[in-house]
Amino acid sequence: MKILIVKRHPIYDKFLPLIYNAIVNTGHIAEITESNNYDTIVNKIREFKPDFLFCISIFIWLSEIGKITGTPVIHYELDKVMTGELLNPKNYSARDYFFFTYKEDALKFTKLGFGAWYLPFSFNILRHSMSQRNYQHSVSFVGSLISDRNNSYIKYFNALKICFLM
Repeated sequence: MKILIVKRHPIYDKFLPLIYNAIVNTGHIAEITESNNYDTIVNKIREFKPDFLFCISIFIWLSEIGKITGTPVIHYELDKVMTGELLNPKNYSARDYFFFTYKEDALKFTKLGFGAWYLPFSFNILRHSMSQRNYQHSVSFVGSLISDRNNSYIKYFNALKICFLM
């Protein structure tokens, strides 16, 4: 199988080499391409002839390209779906497949009639040795501290940090 990985989300692009390696290590062929313009992606599809397009995050524009080229698109959404535009079934085709880190979002897309599955995001245990660490605290935080990303809990984080570190 040939998979064209399309860069979409600058914050998540750092995961693409890991995803690329996972695809290649399981016996498939993969390439990573830029998504900065329509012609770049279409030309790469013509040249590479992928079986699937893959992107982290839902990418409506890539779905349009998939419709035109007849190439199925795999979207892996790591964030909570917060935009109504993303829930519009007219933006996608039956050749779009969705994976979500939030069960509720997978259910929403399944109800819209799309192939959608819950797939938690986790780190590569082969790259990290968690058992070798010495922890100073018995509490940990897993999430994003990027305040402009629908993280309403950020305002509480400093108060929690103060309570737990005292």
